[in-house]
Amino acid sequence: MTNIQVKNVSELGSFPFKDNWLLERNGKLMAYIGQGCKSSVLENPYCLSGYNRESINLYQRLLYREFRHYLATKKKSKAIASIIQLACSHKNIDLYCDREPLDSHGSYIARIIDLFQVEWVMLCGSRSCQSLPKKAIACLHQEIEQESFFLVGDAPGADRLWQEEIVKADYRRAIVFAPNGLVVRNNLLGRKAILVPNGGYQKRDEIMRRHSQSALAVWDGKSAGTKRTIELMNQCEVFRF
Repeated sequence: MTNIQVKNVSELGSFPFKDNWLLERNGKLMAYIGQGCKSSVLENPYCLSGYNRESINLYQRLLYREFRHYLATKKKSKAIASIIQLACSHKNIDLYCDREPLDSHGSYIARIIDLFQVEWVMLCGSRSCQSLPKKAIACLHQEIEQESFFLVGDAPGADRLWQEEIVKADYRRAIVFAPNGLVVRNNLLGRKAILVPNGGYQKRDEIMRRHSQSALAVWDGKSAGTKRTIELMNQCEVFRF
């Protein structure tokens, strides 16, 4: 992962972001997230009437809603698209704001950038599974050590067992996906599930696959949904039971 720092734009002396919010110098990206740049999409719109903790909290909630919408639909807001652009650069990034870093929304932007720079791993498996194989648990913990982001379904069986193991590890980079309009059957992870619109469990699995770079699948050799994920994912480690 790259190094991300939040800085005050006054450190630069002059203001180089008048026409462009994103610059590159000496192999490092400089992104302006404050006021006064026509092209910036990462400024905090809530600080126009005063920059305080309330305006930062409002921005965090806005960006979190946009991030959850992206997870549910794969559709990017301008802010999320810009964050992905920064994350995919694989370069060190300085986020410049017109406020002190500790009083800025930049730290939250940095957290989202960081999340896009790690491996996104889909966790799936058969409903008939009653306990995770030891090799599957070991592989999960290897991914935890690498700070991967886990996308897991809400079904009984393997989905719930993956969730239980994540909770045991006290690991936070994970979220449950479920079809919109249906009851979320299992969600042990302490945050609202991502509700995928316009379809049932096949659509949910499709969205999870499109987001993920790899998958861990616990399979009984029969369940069609898990089999489809195994066949469609370029990188999928399968644990038979």
